[in-house]
Amino acid sequence: MNRIGLKIICLVAAIIIWVQVAATSVVEQSSNLPLRVTGLGQGLTVEGSILPDKVVVRLQGSKLRLLAHKYFNSYLGEVRVNLGDQVPGPVFSYEVDR
Repeated sequence: MNRIGLKIICLVAAIIIWVQVAATSVVEQSSNLPLRVTGLGQGLTVEGSILPDKVVVRLQGSKLRLLAHKYFNSYLGEVRVNLGDQVPGPVFSYEVDR
């Protein structure tokens, strides 16, 4: 019980091994990402549309990166909707692929 140095070395080794495993294992989870609308022509808006600030998406990536996003708000990206090929006018819907 007097070997405090050995205990500290074992703790540091365990943390390093956990970080290595978390950085290489791939997991999937849901997360909220900001929604950005791009491709609008000059003077055009999405007026009258009810667009959320954030959308729920399924993410797949390293466990360490997803934990960093969850607990430290690290940047993972954003969901972009490009309206450049749409003409102004009636309501339309987008089919979202993986």
